[in-house]
Amino acid sequence: MFKTRKRKEKLTLSGGRLALLLARKLEQVQQGWARVMNNVFNGMGLKSRWIALTCFMILMVALSGYVSISAFTNDIKAAPANYSIKVPQTSGIYREEHRSGIPDKVYERIHGFRMSLDSLGASAEGRLKRDSLLRSRPGLMDSLVTIEKYYQQLKNQ
Repeated sequence: MFKTRKRKEKLTLSGGRLALLLARKLEQVQQGWARVMNNVFNGMGLKSRWIALTCFMILMVALSGYVSISAFTNDIKAAPANYSIKVPQTSGIYREEHRSGIPDKVYERIHGFRMSLDSLGASAEGRLKRDSLLRSRPGLMDSLVTIEKYYQQLKNQ
């Protein structure tokens, strides 16, 4: 069924001996699989091939439909529910603590960092730095907002 083709170029990798060995092993597995499938399908008639292809197509469409439908119907929560934030106890570095358990100096540093991030947006160069930082740390702003809300919530209690 499949024409055999001689490989013209040799497999060369610059990445070390292990990478070369893994690539050769993967190529051997692929060639073995292709040989087995070629033997299976060469032994079949044309009608049998069409039946096998049709069964495979029906199976794959059914599986894809099942996965697609279950993605919309299952009641799986993607995001975790509300949970309490545990604040580690400091070892005497910060003495003046608020009722929230978060030292005031820590909160002031977090708040100051958020304000400096916001102020970076005023200039074009600052926006580039801020966007670069937020791209490398995608949940940073969410964490800062969550900590500030938590602090304010405990402060108001």
